[in-house]
Amino acid sequence: MTLLEVVISLAILSGLLVIIFGFFRELSVLNKLTKDTLKESFKSRYMESRLSSVFSHIVNEYNPGKIFYFFTLKDEVSNFPSLIISFDNQGVLDPTLSGDVVGRLFVDQDDRLCLAIWPLREDLSAEILKEHISIECLLEDVKGLSFLFYSAPEPENTVVSTAAPEDNSNGNKESKIPPTGVWMQEWDKAYKQMPVIVKMEVRLKNGPKRTLNVKSDNNQSEPIETYTFVLPSSKHPIKFWSK
Repeated sequence: MTLLEVVISLAILSGLLVIIFGFFRELSVLNKLTKDTLKESFKSRYMESRLSSVFSHIVNEYNPGKIFYFFTLKDEVSNFPSLIISFDNQGVLDPTLSGDVVGRLFVDQDDRLCLAIWPLREDLSAEILKEHISIECLLEDVKGLSFLFYSAPEPENTVVSTAAPEDNSNGNKESKIPPTGVWMQEWDKAYKQMPVIVKMEVRLKNGPKRTLNVKSDNNQSEPIETYTFVLPSSKHPIKFWSK
């Protein structure tokens, strides 16, 4: 074998190795991207599943003997609106957190979407309540949170009762009727009732490709996910009627 043949053979071998190793590199990158996407999607689906369970067990405002909470709150705990609700937490290991509890859905200072839960029991002292507060991290790398609430309009020729449900939360009988047929960004505590639909928009630092990209204040594209929950226990459902 001459020197020329050796050089040609090495050149061909080098080309084949570049192609083969390039293929395996692309395969490795694609595999990592798939795993990261599945991981983020699993986190998102877990959060959606958990909140679906919470919203499906919200305490109804007309349920006698139950303490009802459903309103938005803005304070120093979070830079974004929080949602305060009372719901049935069903059976858990901590008996003080079983049954009806108070929940707060908010974004903490570490950019985590959290669900804080504490007992809804008047027989427990403030010290005991603090000891039994549970905080669940539902989603990380959250850069923004907003809510939209929808109250369905009544059918035509329907007599709408203006009587407020019994208020067992603070003894305040003052109440307001929420606007119907429009989406609202805040839900006043004075409404004393829950909406029909809750839409939650979560702005993420990083997210899978399937999220909707929107422009931020610094003109950079950011992923945002929208979750919609229908409240089955609402006494003001959406009604479809024919004229």
